[in-house]
Amino acid sequence: MYGNTETTSQKVTKMDVTWTTDGQTNVSIERLVYCSELKTFLPYQAAKKPYDVKARNSQAPVKPLKRWDTKAQDNSRKGPSYPLPLTKVDPKKPKAFSVKEVRFVSEKCDLLDLVEELNAQKEIAVDVEHNDKDSFLGMTCLIQISTRSKDYVVDTLRLWDHVHLLNKPFGNPAIVKVFHAAVYDMLWLSRDFGLRINNLFDTQEAIRNTCLPGQFERLSLKCLIETLCGVTLDKQHQTSDWSLRPLSEEMLSYAAQDTHYLLYCFDELRNRLIEAGTLEEVLMNSDLVAAIKYGVRHHGPQRRSFDWGSLGGTEGESDPVPEFLRKAREELAREVDEKETHILPDDHLRLITTLKEKYPWRNLDVTVFCLLDDTDKAMLSALAEYTDVCKCSFRSGRWTKDRGFYESRYVLRVDGILSSWCTCYPQEICKLREQDSEPLILKCLPEIAVVS
Repeated sequence: MYGNTETTSQKVTKMDVTWTTDGQTNVSIERLVYCSELKTFLPYQAAKKPYDVKARNSQAPVKPLKRWDTKAQDNSRKGPSYPLPLTKVDPKKPKAFSVKEVRFVSEKCDLLDLVEELNAQKEIAVDVEHNDKDSFLGMTCLIQISTRSKDYVVDTLRLWDHVHLLNKPFGNPAIVKVFHAAVYDMLWLSRDFGLRINNLFDTQEAIRNTCLPGQFERLSLKCLIETLCGVTLDKQHQTSDWSLRPLSEEMLSYAAQDTHYLLYCFDELRNRLIEAGTLEEVLMNSDLVAAIKYGVRHHGPQRRSFDWGSLGGTEGESDPVPEFLRKAREELAREVDEKETHILPDDHLRLITTLKEKYPWRNLDVTVFCLLDDTDKAMLSALAEYTDVCKCSFRSGRWTKDRGFYESRYVLRVDGILSSWCTCYPQEICKLREQDSEPLILKCLPEIAVVS
């Protein structure tokens, strides 16, 4: 069974970089895990995935999107592809939510039953849970779907080769598909399963509409549901690892509630937009979102082009990190199927570049370890044994926090000489520093150039 792609052991990345005075470079990088029982580091074995990792990771990753201005007027847009009647509806309040009634779909036969059920609906609510760390391109872990009476959560990791069956209801223009903030959902569903959405209503496009001033404090789903339904969602699992199986009851509840209230919100927003005379505008903007497909060049209403395969960063911005460092990280990320910045954050690559800038005419050997969530410093203590280098020789590098605490520790050799406390002072002084006597030592030692 697929799932649990995040190992329970703490992951470590080791990068060795050599810079010579004649401009020659060499780099090696490997993924390790820390074995707490043995107090050492072992080679990392990537978890099994529901897809062919090598074939899938031959694609280029999509960079962060730049949002186009969907409010801009475009004379070429003559109306929504799937117009709704301009008559108000009676909003149908959902029944009280119960996680016990959520149907978890993990078998093909149940998926086929769900497809048949969805084909009989006039509107369905849809959401996606995604893991962007433990996959080079990212992977869809769950699809949540609600009808007017039932809530479903589809285990896409278990049903990866069969999720395409949802194309029948998702592509049916007679069924309104209600999403909230659907841009990335469109990318993920098209990338992983070839799913396309016809007749989309994006509730975020609705509350973004300037004709609903002051009615919503924020554009988030939590704010939408709180405002219209009086229910406050607990978002503690917003950054959880959705590849975990079995899902806890709390995670299942979180996922299902994202769509449970959405059809009622659709009814309320539809009525408000009809009153404001902007329903068709929102539907046209939703059409633009629905047209998004992974890896395809798109054009916003002002004919500005957006290439999902190359966006990210500020135009004209220079990158101080040498290409050979980024390439080494990318190759490892493709091999072990993890996000590049999960393996080694950009700040940690810049650390290596900064060291070279500090010693431009010297031969440098840098060994950097990126430690993830080493809160008790157990991994730092084990580095000395693993590398046969005194603990005092490891310098603090960079810290990055992104749903985890990434800390780099590095060893620097200049012209083959280890740059550390130990090369100049007796072992007793090093031991004092390890015993929290650093302020005393700093008074005794001359200033040493350190990147920190």
